[in-house]
Amino acid sequence: MYSHESVKENPLNLPKHSVRVMLTLCILSIILLHDGCSVRSALKDRKGVDISGIKTGVSKVEVEDILGPPEREWWTSSGICYRVYVHDLGVRGDEIAGLALIDVLTFGAWEIFNVYEPYPPKRNSKKMAVSYDFQDMVVGIFDYYEDFDKLPIDGKSSK
Repeated sequence: MYSHESVKENPLNLPKHSVRVMLTLCILSIILLHDGCSVRSALKDRKGVDISGIKTGVSKVEVEDILGPPEREWWTSSGICYRVYVHDLGVRGDEIAGLALIDVLTFGAWEIFNVYEPYPPKRNSKKMAVSYDFQDMVVGIFDYYEDFDKLPIDGKSSK
């Protein structure tokens, strides 16, 4: 019925159509279960840095344990030190939904071509200014600081 050569190519004696379907399903499974899945990694690291511990009266060391080193600093004429930090906001939910949609539409194939530059390439962040007195204690906190925002000379914020 089958020649000796066809048995070598198809040891289970399945129709060629079935072999192609099984091979395609295996490849798709590998793609979808890929360890570097963008949706899974974005969900895992979704949260940003918790800044609830930064309050007036906290030391500079405690702030920098939370936010890391400042991007820049300067002193006012009244002896207040301003430091600007980059605050990690994490990954937004709409970005994760977009990744899931792309995965569904492309059956995960875009993940293969995106191996060398995983998405999202950078996390969302904002700048935050914190003012300190001469004892390195927090005097004021200025969320969502932009480079040309005017900050009070005494360093006090409404927080």
